[in-house]
Amino acid sequence: MKYDSKERVEYLFLIIFTVEAFLKVIAYGLLFHPNAYLRNGWNLLDFIIVVVGLFSAILEQATKGDGATPIGGKAAGFDVKALRAFRVLRPLRLVSGVPSLQVVLNSIIKAMVPLLHIALLVLFVIIIYAIIGLELFMGKMHRTCFYFRDGHKGPIAEEKPAPCAPGDATHGRHCAAPNITQCDGGWEGPNEGITNFDNFAFAMLTVFQCITMEGWTDVLYWGVVSNLRVCQALSMRLYNEPPRSRGPNTHSSAAVLCVVCVLLSLLDLSAGCPSVCVCNQTEADCGGRGLTSLPALSLLPASTRTLLLPNNRLASLPPSAFTNLSANLERLDLSNNYLDNLPGGLFKELANLSALSLRNNSLTALERDLLQGLGGLRRLDLSLNGLSAVPLGLLDETQGLTWLSLAGNRLHALERAAFEPLANLQNLRLGANPWECDCNLRDFKHWMEWLLYRGGQVDAVECTLPKDLRGRDIRGVPIEMFNYCLQLEDENEGGGGGSSSRGGAGSSPPCYRGNPGGGAPSAQPSETPPGATGAFAVDTLPDCVKQRYRPVSVRRAIGTVVVAGVVCGIVCIMMVAAAAYGCIYASLMAKYQRELKKRQPLMGDAEADGDPEDKQISSVA
Repeated sequence: MKYDSKERVEYLFLIIFTVEAFLKVIAYGLLFHPNAYLRNGWNLLDFIIVVVGLFSAILEQATKGDGATPIGGKAAGFDVKALRAFRVLRPLRLVSGVPSLQVVLNSIIKAMVPLLHIALLVLFVIIIYAIIGLELFMGKMHRTCFYFRDGHKGPIAEEKPAPCAPGDATHGRHCAAPNITQCDGGWEGPNEGITNFDNFAFAMLTVFQCITMEGWTDVLYWGVVSNLRVCQALSMRLYNEPPRSRGPNTHSSAAVLCVVCVLLSLLDLSAGCPSVCVCNQTEADCGGRGLTSLPALSLLPASTRTLLLPNNRLASLPPSAFTNLSANLERLDLSNNYLDNLPGGLFKELANLSALSLRNNSLTALERDLLQGLGGLRRLDLSLNGLSAVPLGLLDETQGLTWLSLAGNRLHALERAAFEPLANLQNLRLGANPWECDCNLRDFKHWMEWLLYRGGQVDAVECTLPKDLRGRDIRGVPIEMFNYCLQLEDENEGGGGGSSSRGGAGSSPPCYRGNPGGGAPSAQPSETPPGATGAFAVDTLPDCVKQRYRPVSVRRAIGTVVVAGVVCGIVCIMMVAAAAYGCIYASLMAKYQRELKKRQPLMGDAEADGDPEDKQISSVA
């Protein structure tokens, strides 16, 4: 009902405006007279409003059925609702009837041309500060606090996320719980990803937001906590100042602070940076540049704490590659390159290095003194390489290591002695390796159990050999499965006169035996090539006899007892059932015979008249 009344009023005004326009056309003429109706701008506006109103009304009536309402406001491809939007121009018809309003409006329109020059000047200033923002804050607004578990990034840790500074930085906002959270990229950014300086368009939009004074303080603090170390103390002092103590000059002080921060940051950026890298206060990003050799690292600022060199084409590094690098470096990323051989002592000058990534390279062997001098190292990533062994002594100087990844290599076994210095290790990644779960891995299994016992974490170590253990996790294999290793040691000691071919504490025992006749062994330990262990040593000795794999498992023994007990129980139950059935059947047959004998005297007279042979058969029955 309400809708119908509004429509009636709409049609009423449309009729009035149409009659007014028709009368003016008759009075002034339509177009060709000197003072015609359409030669006046205000009359032209009235005419457009009337024509649009008539057109929308005609379309509305055309879309009506017999007694039906309009069909969604559309007909023949036209949207009637869109045409109704022109109704907002009707209040302007008042201007055509009031000469003083026409003067004011014409003055405003004429003043727009000089204002255009001022708008161009403002746009020029916005462009300048947008370029500065690109240099300072590109990519900085997308770091926030994420949950991290077992080295894998989880969801965002905060209900209202905000930009943060990297964990190795001494400035900016850090995550509240550094043990389970970490500042990392991947967040869309503040204001649903709109407030950032990643490209020129968004940079101009963010600067325009600051000019409008709408949320400019948030942008200021986001920039400070994510990048600008110089301005941190000043901005935090202003931010933490009590509201009562803030005077009328607070906004001007904040503006001066912004200008000082920007100028100091520009001065620091001009201190030095290789041309192929992007540097800021604490980070130098040289990744993804296709580099085949290291850039001039001596040009890096002295405050650089993170050096990123991933996704390049580095195949080798000279021994003095990092000699002139800043001693403050805490993180070095060399992942996704083609490094196949690293010289010993390469990182000995980086005493403060806490995170080293050599992930996804072509490393097949490591020098024993490669990690020399890295006493403060906490994270080491050697995954996705071609390593077949971890040399003894490699980890001797990294007692503070807490996270180590050797996943995705070609490791068959590991020496326990190589990992015993890692007293603080909490997380060990060993997946995706062709593990041979034989005697070579027994001692390392003991060490893994000790690591798990003291609260450490180890991922799945799936066996590929022997066939009985293929696909099983060695952490779940009982230690009794390795008892045959002790038997092999006893046999080898007895057959070889107590000599052993093992070069270290964690290598496998010799597999050669004495002759069947009890003589000297047919193959001496000296015939084994240096470093040959396991199956290789067996194949190189001609008279060596491989010991058959004889697993001894308490679980299997218990399973055998349980199965045998179940089978015996089923057999006993069947025997009891058969005995019960026999007893019941015997009692029924006895009862039947007794009843039959009771009935024989009554049947005697009838049987006397019968045949003697029938009597004999009946008596037998």
